[in-house]
Amino acid sequence: MKQVLLLENPVRHYAWGSHTFLAQLQGRPAPTAEPEAELWIGAHGAAPSRVRTEEGAFSLDEWISREPASVLGPDGGEALPFLAKLLGVARPLSLQAHPDASQARAGFEREEAAGIALDSPLRGYRDRAAKPELVCALSPFRALIGFREPRDILEHAAQLGASRLDQALRP
Repeated sequence: MKQVLLLENPVRHYAWGSHTFLAQLQGRPAPTAEPEAELWIGAHGAAPSRVRTEEGAFSLDEWISREPASVLGPDGGEALPFLAKLLGVARPLSLQAHPDASQARAGFEREEAAGIALDSPLRGYRDRAAKPELVCALSPFRALIGFREPRDILEHAAQLGASRLDQALRP
């Protein structure tokens, strides 16, 4: 029998998060003690949602792995192919760049070959997965626009001696 199951979704705490937005959206008391930046809805290994069933609560990745075809459909593969995030932004975020599938695979393999630890701050690719993003604002939101031209960025990076950035930006 197919049914809708309740998900319990983890909240990620980062300095740029809001003390009110996600809590109010979920009907929880606000302000919160810590800034709440991201509500993750998915099966990501770092913070999977939990599924409540009659047998108990399970992480979403574990629940999917039991019977992937019944959860994701016959052509859905073995894992949930996305991670949905609700963001509560109270302060500016850092610049983020998200690779496509080929960039992610190549970058991950390059860093693996170089022996860079997965938890190293020097690591840019923590897995082989693409990171496409879509933003849909639920409240007023300002986004930075008007980035410099790539050639200007390369010139500034060269002046800073940022060879890694220089390599990443070259076609």
